[in-house]
Amino acid sequence: MHSIESASPERWERTESQIESSEFWTRLIFREKIDSTSNFLRREGGLNRGVVVVAEAQTRGRGKGERAWISPRGGLWISALIDPLPRRLHQNLYVGILNGIKKVLHDYGVRAEISRPNDLVVGGKKIGGILVEENSRGIILGLGINVNNDPRRLPDGLNHQATSLRELTGEGLSLDELLSLILVEIEELTFQLKEGGQ
Repeated sequence: MHSIESASPERWERTESQIESSEFWTRLIFREKIDSTSNFLRREGGLNRGVVVVAEAQTRGRGKGERAWISPRGGLWISALIDPLPRRLHQNLYVGILNGIKKVLHDYGVRAEISRPNDLVVGGKKIGGILVEENSRGIILGLGINVNNDPRRLPDGLNHQATSLRELTGEGLSLDELLSLILVEIEELTFQLKEGGQ
């Protein structure tokens, strides 16, 4: 069963089509403004695995160790509920997803590097990161990427430590296209981990 719950100014046609044809992803939920997409998944106990939550902006986005993740409009801020994996594979999940995002960004002409444990940087500046958390229903995977947002408008102390795809490529990019490509990488990696225990 697939469903779309969206009232977004961004058209998510590519992502919606991908979810509708997928045996892994089941639902796309969009919120214009939310405290945190991961918090939303924790609160909504009736959601099944395969759901993807996208927010135009987060007011209480979180990074590793409860650090705040500033999430203004223009970035890609998502969380997904995926199947549980043995704890011994969680590091493989972290590294695999970061490498998958690196691959996607490379297709846009951006060469990112992993900054352990869970960030992606370009030229020493943060462009994105992920957060993996266990839940009674599976794994909540949180992901944030600076896409069309302007890092210079971040609070003092952060504005010189971050970059965005728009800043690096000189053009605005489709969040829909980027999300659909990343979901392909997550699905393929999760399948590999489940099948091979790698």
